[in-house]
Amino acid sequence: MIIYENKLKFTSRKLRNNSTKEEIILWNHIKRRKILDVQFYRQKPLNGYIVDFYAPKVKLAIEIDGGYHYTQEQMEYDDIRNKILISTDINIKRIPNFLINNKLELVINDMKTQTLNKIKIIGGKYKGKIINFHYKENKDSHLRPTSSRARETLFNWLMFDINNATCLDLFAGSGALSFEALSRGASLITSIEYQTSIYKSLSTIKNDFKESSEKINIINANSLEYIKKINSNNHYDIIFIDPPYDLINADFISSIFSDLIKNQYVNKDTLIYIESDKNLKIELEQSNLEIIKNKKVSSVYIYLCSLK
Repeated sequence: MIIYENKLKFTSRKLRNNSTKEEIILWNHIKRRKILDVQFYRQKPLNGYIVDFYAPKVKLAIEIDGGYHYTQEQMEYDDIRNKILISTDINIKRIPNFLINNKLELVINDMKTQTLNKIKIIGGKYKGKIINFHYKENKDSHLRPTSSRARETLFNWLMFDINNATCLDLFAGSGALSFEALSRGASLITSIEYQTSIYKSLSTIKNDFKESSEKINIINANSLEYIKKINSNNHYDIIFIDPPYDLINADFISSIFSDLIKNQYVNKDTLIYIESDKNLKIELEQSNLEIIKNKKVSSVYIYLCSLK
């Protein structure tokens, strides 16, 4: 269990007011949710210790190490401290001053990977469950999990519709939407993922949900090709469309909804979630969609729609 130590608050405040140069540099790059919408806190008291930076959403602690951390006595102390924190499922990332001063971009990218690899279920049966997503960023990948704030808004919108719903997640990626839907009571989720490595990771994660795992069907396929086939089952109650942002334009929206309608994936009762980095109001209305709800969350536009 993670314990937040109130008795260390004064010391924590003092450390924040006397931050090292390297701590200030890193803080300016991670504060205000700058890394994948993850909130970090400075000088956070945890289990009898104070860590330099902590992100509770992904249980990630960052420690900035100056020269004295490499003395024998301090290394032994840090090792004991690390073991205690790790025993409560906190992931410790130690970064030497040298990297902050000379390889900051590398540090930030590594932190993105650390936070990207963890997703927290925010509601329902599995609320609080951390999904460890085994993924390494590369130039061919477009993985970008839906932020917790966007998910919270979406599933508040779906509060009275998600229980026992059938869902189609066309661009599964991290699985954030699929697994959140499972936790909230969806009866069946079909998740489509094109990249084989990510598909395999999703299949592994699925097994962590034990008795509920049979409710998720993960398919390794190109979603745009998949929906060109006739849907032999009933239409879906809810469809999630959260593709790589660079795919989204008027032609993409027109084509995807044409196939969903023609091949019987949707009807007028289907609720459709769309996420983009662009304002799509005009494009959605031109595709014969009614926008039921919409919101801008940070720099992202989210929509809940249905057929007109």
